[in-house]
Amino acid sequence: MKTLLFIAATFFLVTSSNAQSIEQIKAERQAYIWGEGNGTTLKKADQEALAMLINQVSAQVESSFELLKQEKGTEFTEQFNSVINTYSNATLKNTERIVVTNEPDAKVFRYIRRAEIDKIFADRRDKIIEFANNGQEAAARLQM
Repeated sequence: MKTLLFIAATFFLVTSSNAQSIEQIKAERQAYIWGEGNGTTLKKADQEALAMLINQVSAQVESSFELLKQEKGTEFTEQFNSVINTYSNATLKNTERIVVTNEPDAKVFRYIRRAEIDKIFADRRDKIIEFANNGQEAAARLQM
């Protein structure tokens, strides 16, 4: 019985410490970017949490406009439609994961330090510069 009580107390402390750390992470908006996900499986909840996190990091905006003119006898109508879509476009490898609740009603919390995001983008910038330099060297050697 004492063992069961010890296990229950330990479980309570671990889950309450996770909840506290989640609240601390949410409160430190200058230091962290985070996302939460819910799903019937851990995988679905995890994907939703990652999608929410990634949407805060990188988004591509695409817009399209459509102008419809219609003439019927003496009536003339114009209709203007505007569609704006956003697409997330990032891969994050350094995220931390906290499983808040397990299946069947899974809830996952993902987070990453903003400093890690800055490092990821600096690495991407360096890789782009490296590709451009390699292209210029190949062009100078007529290796296209």
